[in-house]
Amino acid sequence: TEPGELLNPSRFPASVLARKRAESPLGYAAKHDQRPMPASGNQIRREFFQERYRSTPFQIAATADEVWISADAAKKAKSDSDFHAIHVWARKGARYYLLDRITERMTYPVFERTMDDLHEQWKAWRTGSLIEDTANGTTYLQCRRATTPVLVGFHPSSDTPGKDKSKAARAIYIERAGEAGQIILPCASIARWVEELIATMVGFPFAARDDDVDAASQIIMRWSLAAQNGVSYDAFYAGLGLSSL
Repeated sequence: TEPGELLNPSRFPASVLARKRAESPLGYAAKHDQRPMPASGNQIRREFFQERYRSTPFQIAATADEVWISADAAKKAKSDSDFHAIHVWARKGARYYLLDRITERMTYPVFERTMDDLHEQWKAWRTGSLIEDTANGTTYLQCRRATTPVLVGFHPSSDTPGKDKSKAARAIYIERAGEAGQIILPCASIARWVEELIATMVGFPFAARDDDVDAASQIIMRWSLAAQNGVSYDAFYAGLGLSSL
């Protein structure tokens, strides 16, 4: 079989598998993906995500210091391709709120429309967009930089501090922020995807997908570095030729 091909569609059609994944992401990973994960997590622990907000994401955005779209871009939409992950994050002081999340395989035209729609949806509050400068992300930066304000390319090899440029090195920033209680996710009644997101996070680095970890780590790393370096957020962004507000 090819990656993504259903083994027994008459018994487990795509609709049934999608429901099972939504009902129990950890159970699905073990039974159907053959990738069992500890319930408590690996590098990123389930206990990091205890606090949930119940306001609407737009209410959070309206009182935030910053709102950023963070996109981990992939290349193609084939069944074995990586997923795109696009997050919307808000910062209030040293607390980080995940407001929205889209993750799926996309062709470039779909990725472009999705990003354009998010820019329109969040334009009243958006501070900027942090987009991995690879694959479809590079194309989007080239196509939209002249018309969309504050598009920032993220380069893993140069923007990750230190000698270790790996995904695990960037995930440390999620780990540290989670341990400090800085990450606040929506409750399940606000976002049906939240349990799937947590399963992806706690399964890292052994889960089948790491797109959510990439999208979250690049923006949390940026905010964390500003705090660790003892500079104001405005000064940090001014150093990038930007304004945080």
